[in-house]
Amino acid sequence: MDSLQKLDTLHLVEDNAKRPDARGEPEASPPSPVAGSRRERRRLATRRSIQAAAIELALQRGLENVTVQAISDAADIAPSTFFTYFGSKDAALSMDVPWNEARVRTEILARPEGEPVLTSVREVAKVIAADFTSRVHGKERWSELFTRYPQLAHQVDLVETIRRGIAQGLAERWAEDAESEARIALLATVAVAVGELAIERWGVDSDAPGTGRALESYIDELFDLLEQGFEPGRNR
Repeated sequence: MDSLQKLDTLHLVEDNAKRPDARGEPEASPPSPVAGSRRERRRLATRRSIQAAAIELALQRGLENVTVQAISDAADIAPSTFFTYFGSKDAALSMDVPWNEARVRTEILARPEGEPVLTSVREVAKVIAADFTSRVHGKERWSELFTRYPQLAHQVDLVETIRRGIAQGLAERWAEDAESEARIALLATVAVAVGELAIERWGVDSDAPGTGRALESYIDELFDLLEQGFEPGRNR
């Protein structure tokens, strides 16, 4: 398998929280990939066509030579239509995952009472991974784009959003523990680092197309290492 073929789900645009675009207006939230109304399906198709055009231009001309006007021309839309869906060219070159702090927090709090906290964080990380891998569209081209321009794969906003959501959920679970602040900060930070490393390892998997391991299995593998400790040869 081409080592690029699974990198496409690397780190994505921030979720439903509406952020101002270059014109100071809120950027439209990405539609769900789940089939909805005809209008929603048309919007999703337009959004994907804009992203496909942006990716092709970035790969053909170089990221620095891509403009909103060029993307609009390639997608056969007006620039005003582009800004209905994206606030900038970088937003068009980022993948969509609708996760915000509240949703991550809710997932943490929904875990069974008495479950070990590391297990809770592991399972929530796998839920997030399963969600965004289900949203893959045009996988190989995203892979090539993120390999050529790794800065696009590291969306700090999303990573920080997930980290804060985990921290909020853990803080509520440990509300009666006056000494939990440092543990919460450490665990939330470690959790997002595990997610990033899992995606990196998943992205260079050399298995045949369609038979490779799921991203969740890499998350399990890394959390297993955390639980085992870091001494060489331990638990082998």
